[in-house]
Amino acid sequence: MIPITAPDLGTLSYSYDGSLPLSETWAGGVSGSVSVAYDNNFRVTSRTVGATPIAYTYWKKGRYPLMIKRSEFG
Repeated sequence: MIPITAPDLGTLSYSYDGSLPLSETWAGGVSGSVSVAYDNNFRVTSRTVGATPIAYTYWKKGRYPLMIKRSEFG
């Protein structure tokens, strides 16, 4: 994690797997998180915003997202 602290003591943190961004988390007056998962071709397979996952599906050639599906739990 690479944290950044604001003058009001709010924090913003980033985590990486090598050069791939995996998540960002913020705390303080505003709090939340966003995380990303990748496949073996380094394409985004899912993104989670807070507790809400969003799945990505690609065309066979793999260049553009075919469908982005939002799932809600809770």
